[in-house]
Amino acid sequence: MNNTRNAWMARGAFFLTLGFAAPAFAVCTAGPDSDGDGVCDSIDNCVLQPNASQTDANGDGFGDDCVSSTALISPTAIIEPGANIGPNADIRGYARIRQGAMVDGIIGESVLVDTDALVGTGAVVESHSRLDPWATVEEGAIVRTRSKIRTRAIVGPNSVVQSGAEIEHDTVLGDSVRIGAGARIAQHGDLGDNSVVGGGTKVGPRATLSPNANIGSNTSVGQDLYMGEAAVIAARCVVGDRVSLASGARLNGGNTIGHDFMIGEDARLEYGARAGQHTSVGPHSRILGILDDDVVIADHVYIGSQSFVRDGATLETKVNIGNFAHIGANAVIGEFADVEDRTSIGLDSLIGPRVTFGYGSVVGARAEIAADAIVGPSNTIGDGFIAGEGSTLRGRIRIGDDVSVGAQSDIMLRVLIANDVVIGDNVTIYPDSELGEQSAIENNLTIGAGSGMVVVGACQTVVMDLDAGTELSDQCVAAQPVAGN
Repeated sequence: MNNTRNAWMARGAFFLTLGFAAPAFAVCTAGPDSDGDGVCDSIDNCVLQPNASQTDANGDGFGDDCVSSTALISPTAIIEPGANIGPNADIRGYARIRQGAMVDGIIGESVLVDTDALVGTGAVVESHSRLDPWATVEEGAIVRTRSKIRTRAIVGPNSVVQSGAEIEHDTVLGDSVRIGAGARIAQHGDLGDNSVVGGGTKVGPRATLSPNANIGSNTSVGQDLYMGEAAVIAARCVVGDRVSLASGARLNGGNTIGHDFMIGEDARLEYGARAGQHTSVGPHSRILGILDDDVVIADHVYIGSQSFVRDGATLETKVNIGNFAHIGANAVIGEFADVEDRTSIGLDSLIGPRVTFGYGSVVGARAEIAADAIVGPSNTIGDGFIAGEGSTLRGRIRIGDDVSVGAQSDIMLRVLIANDVVIGDNVTIYPDSELGEQSAIENNLTIGAGSGMVVVGACQTVVMDLDAGTELSDQCVAAQPVAGN
């Protein structure tokens, strides 16, 4: 919005267009003379504008210096003393123009233009509308029927306020703003040039809309909204207090957004996605949601830049999602979980509270990872993975499909685990070990560094600590059993 525009300067320009005459040196002796032109108020045809000549070219009873002789005024209109009517005014039946108001536009039937309000050249205020004291409708603006422009509110040049809308006190609409039918903009708002508010939408106090920002129809927005340039809140959203949308950010409709929500530049919440209080979505991230498969983001969640959250996912309280992360469809990320940059979690996964994912880890579909587990950096984990509470995968581990790791187990660096492996509770596997398909490690065992374990045939349970390179035969002959087991 052009903040240098000052509506009250426009008032001065308007006075100049009327060509006020300088007062003569007459003296009023029979009563008050409010404008000091020597003509008493009781007979002055311009009570508040000095016009000693009392010129009235069209004989309408109003001096030409305050009501232009070329203005069109209905016989049923009421022009109070001290009003100023310009040459382009068209004031229709039963309109009322109060003291100090200035009108140079079209005033419809039964309109009230209150004290010191201003209607600029070419502006239109349609029937049954109301301009409160010091309200301004600038040049070329249109206020449709039954609208209300409250005290000190300003409707900028070429703006349109549709029927039944209300612009509350001290709100400023910039150039070419569009306000839909029945919309309400609360007090102290600042709407930039070419911004749009749809029909039936309610915007709370102190909203700031940058140029080209757009709020759709039937949306409710709390107080202290900020929208950057070309930001969008689409139709049927419910938006809390102190919400901030950076330039180009979008809420694409049907969204429910809590207080103190922030969304970065060009980020998007698709239709139906929901976000709680004190939540942040970073620049260029995308949160999907389609009707019955909405994304749900709880309170105090942080999502970094260029991340992607798929349909139906749930991010519980105080989850942290890093940059370039991917959360699959219908995944549930438990409270206080920490998903670092470039991590991917597959669809239908269930991640418990306080789970940590290191940089660049990839977890396949249908994973179930219990509370307090740690998935270190650069791990690659297949589909159907199960990890017990407090288990640890330290880093650069490769795990196949349908693998299970028990509670409190610790799998160290560079371990390779094939498909269909079962690892019990409190198991420790040292770096560079390999577990073949269908291996099964019972509870409380240790697999030495560099071990190679292969289980074939009918052998399903192995209780063994193996030296590097040792393999079990298909008869499940064990080498070097763990002491004490």
